[in-house]
Amino acid sequence: MPEPDRPIAVTNPLFKALLWIITGVCFTTLALMACVAFWGSNPLTEAQKSLTELCRYAFTTTLGAPVGLFCGRGAAPDYLGQLPTSSEGTTTTGKPRKK
Repeated sequence: MPEPDRPIAVTNPLFKALLWIITGVCFTTLALMACVAFWGSNPLTEAQKSLTELCRYAFTTTLGAPVGLFCGRGAAPDYLGQLPTSSEGTTTTGKPRKK
């Protein structure tokens, strides 16, 4: 019985690094906004207002970035080689199919 075709999963370390960077920026800005909210003076000083606005912008920008990255990743995978097809008698790993 022939093996069923399996999808090729290619990992890209740069893509992983980009996701970690975006996640780090997102959580760092969220933590900074929480710190200003809990320990900031009331009313906020101009520096605290500027920091809060900068954090809010960075948080909202990085919040939607993973959606775009994953959608782009799904539309254009990183595999650069010729994908084998089942009509050539090979599996998706490029090895000849057992008969």
